[in-house]
Amino acid sequence: MNGVRILRFPQVVEKTGRTRPSLNYLIQQGQFPRPIKLSERAVGFPASEIDQVLNAQIRGFSINQIKVLVSQIHAQRSEVAV
Repeated sequence: MNGVRILRFPQVVEKTGRTRPSLNYLIQQGQFPRPIKLSERAVGFPASEIDQVLNAQIRGFSINQIKVLVSQIHAQRSEVAV
C-alpha cells in the first residue's frame, strides 16, 4: 500500500472547522477538492489534498489561487498510476 490516508466527511469537518454544507459549497465553487468515491454510498477525501488546501489558506492564497490549486489537485488524480 502506498500510504494514502482517506478522511471521511466528519473527519474533514473536524480538521477544517467548517460545516458539511460549507464544505459542499466550497467544493461546488471549486475551492475545495471533490471527494472520491469509496463505494456505492461512501466518499472520502485524500488527507494530503486537504492538507495542501489548508496550507495554502494559512499562507494567504487568494480565492483564485485556491481554485488553481484545486484544479491542479484534480488533474494530478488522473495521472496517478493504479
